[in-house]
Parts: sequence; C-alpha cells; structure tokens
Amino acid sequence: MITFEAVREVVSLVAGVSLSMVTEEATLCGDLSMDSLDCQELQYRLENEFDATISDEHMQALIVGGNARKIVQYLNGDRKFVDRNAVAV
Repeated sequence: MITFEAVREVVSLVAGVSLSMVTEEATLCGDLSMDSLDCQELQYRLENEFDATISDEHMQALIVGGNARKIVQYLNGDRKFVDRNAVAV
C-alpha cells in the first residue's frame, strides 16, 4: 500500500516546496503553485517511483482538482475522483 508520506515526498520534491506545505488538503495547482511542467514531471516520477501507469486524463484531474491525498487514493486503486473529474487531454 502506498502511503501519504511517500507521495508527499515526491510532490514536495517536484513542487519545490517544504514537506510541511504538502498537507492532505493542499491543492497541487492552487496551494502548491504547480505549473504544467511540474505536472509532467510529477506524473513521470509517480509512475517510476510507484510502478504505476497514470493516463494523461487522470493526471489532469488529479492536478486541477486534486491533492496528495487523492493521488494516494488513486495509486491504491480508488479511481472515483478521477473518473468523475477526468477531461480529455
């Protein structure tokens, strides 16, 4: 099972922010100010770190309306959030 702490470290590294800023509620685009290049790097690092495949549509949903908690849920198999919020990329 993938933990919040593991995802938090990756998000912190990619966003260039301290671990304390990556809370369960902090939004990736809003609170952490991640841009499109950050999002691509985050997708790449998550896929490599956790041996996962994340579609571009799902990654977009996680970035726009998601946070580290939703990434953990997604990587652990809960796709409800991204299925509801995915947009064609």
